[in-house]
Amino acid sequence: MPAPNPELRVEGGQRLVRFLNIVTDEMVSPRFLNRIGNFVRTRIKSRTLVGVDADGHAFKPYSPSYKLFRIKHRRPANKVDLFYSGSMLNAIDYQVRPREVRIFIRPGTDSKGTSNPAKAYYIQNKQKRKFFAVSAADELKIRAMFEERVKGIIDRGGRQ
Repeated sequence: MPAPNPELRVEGGQRLVRFLNIVTDEMVSPRFLNRIGNFVRTRIKSRTLVGVDADGHAFKPYSPSYKLFRIKHRRPANKVDLFYSGSMLNAIDYQVRPREVRIFIRPGTDSKGTSNPAKAYYIQNKQKRKFFAVSAADELKIRAMFEERVKGIIDRGGRQ
């Protein structure tokens, strides 16, 4: 006697699969990822300009020799905001790709010929000023943006 073959049939299963595919595609739509990229770029720049790293700590002071250099060139020396010419911060950008957004520092140089990516690497890794990063608060905001997006898609029933 053959063993019984239990079978479960779900009506509308194909519709559910199509709906879940729509939700997935809309979660990572170029338009939505553009919002995420712009948010992260703006947060990095605004946090840096007030002298705070990705962990919420004030940047350590400039070295005495660099402070003198800044004073000599009529730049603020007491407020550590990593801003000298604006070249490096203005090179922070993002690119939306299929299903992802990439945050990066555009190639290029400042007026002295120093590479913007190299300058950022030096500041981030050698001087231990963690500015080019996503903070825990940023992560929570991004998560909330995704949750809001998914809720909107579901509330619309997947319709555009």
